[in-house]
Amino acid sequence: PASRPPGEGPLSPTSGPVEDAMTYEFTFERTDVYRLAVGVARWMRQAPWRPDQRSLRDQGVRAAESVVLNIAEGWSRSGNAGRNHLRIAAGSAGECVAVLDLVDFQEAAERQQDLRRIGAMLHRLQRR
Repeated sequence: PASRPPGEGPLSPTSGPVEDAMTYEFTFERTDVYRLAVGVARWMRQAPWRPDQRSLRDQGVRAAESVVLNIAEGWSRSGNAGRNHLRIAAGSAGECVAVLDLVDFQEAAERQQDLRRIGAMLHRLQRR
């Protein structure tokens, strides 16, 4: 058998039908709650943490990331499993609010309002 150049053949990335230039996304990616949570998580990571606030930073960043990840997983599941992930996300949003109560950042109050809004949206979504 003749050898083929790398990247060519029956299982190469260039084999198969040509796809349209469509973009694909999960349903949760279009939701306000997910987009707001991503914004808060990114802000939490970039906030002006002092070196002596390392443990608070770690806790706050993990909690903010948990909100995003549990929204994604909860939205992608149905029934009690999905609602449980949304409950966890709401709890993590509350944890972020508490972390921000312990620091003195210029934008902390606005982010806390975003987190409260996220919590309210998540509580409504749990009833769907």
